[in-house]
Parts: sequence; C-alpha cells; structure tokens
Amino acid sequence: MRALSSPVPSSATAFDFFPQSHTVRKLKALLSCSHTTPQGLIVPNSKLSLFLKFQLFYLDDNQRNSEVARITQEAERIGFATRILDKPELKILSTRKKIPSLERDLDRMWIEAGLKGDRERDIQEAIKKLRADILKEQEKRPSILSYVKRSDEKGQR
Repeated sequence: MRALSSPVPSSATAFDFFPQSHTVRKLKALLSCSHTTPQGLIVPNSKLSLFLKFQLFYLDDNQRNSEVARITQEAERIGFATRILDKPELKILSTRKKIPSLERDLDRMWIEAGLKGDRERDIQEAIKKLRADILKEQEKRPSILSYVKRSDEKGQR
C-alpha cells in the first residue's frame, strides 16, 4: 500500500488555500449561504459560519469567525450587502436572483470599489501637490508683514 501512495506528492500547506484566496472568491461564499425571503436575498451569519465550518474544518473557531467577519465587512464595504438591524444577517443588495448574475454583480462591485479607491487616492495626491505648489507660490510673493516692515524701515530712516 505504501508503494502505491509514495509517488503521490503531498503538501502540508494544501489546506491554506481558502484563507489566501482572492477576496471575491471568499465573498462568493455569501451566495452559497443565501436564501430568498420576501425582503430579498438574506444571508444569516449562522449559516455562513456553518458553511465555513464545513469548508474550513481545518481552521479553529477563532480563525473561522475572523473569516466570517472579514467576508461580511468586505461585502458591506463594496456595497454588495448590508447588515440587517437587530439581526445577525446580511441582505444582498442586488436585484438579481440567479447565481451567475449575482456573481457578475459581485465582480462588478468589487472592481468599482477598487477603482473608487484609486480615484480617491489620486484626488488626494493631486490636492497635496496643489497645496505644495500654492505654498511655493505664496513664498515667492511678499506678504503684508513684509510691506509693513518696509514702511517701518522707511519711516525710521
């Protein structure tokens, strides 16, 4: 038996895949845990936690709970889902019902959130540059105090 299994390579890090996977891939776990209600698509935290417990059986409870928190926070950040008040649930904000359409919405929202962050960073950099340019320009121009000093010097002569 040992001779049969010896050519098969194995890795101690094979189970590290999900924690290191792309955020969008992790967010798609929400779609697997969602169910339809009159209010829309709902994802109970308990169902997401249970889903991850089965998928990530090799992680301890703290690591799984951290993954649940990261997934829910990221879904809220990009606008894919929102927390339901007074309930440990998320509501998926897409109006679509089919999984492929929801996946496309999720991909689009992820990209738009990234672009928005890039735009905001570019705007802040441009503002800093303009402020620096304005300060340089102001340093070249005489200030009111310099005019006052000049007039005082002329008056003392």
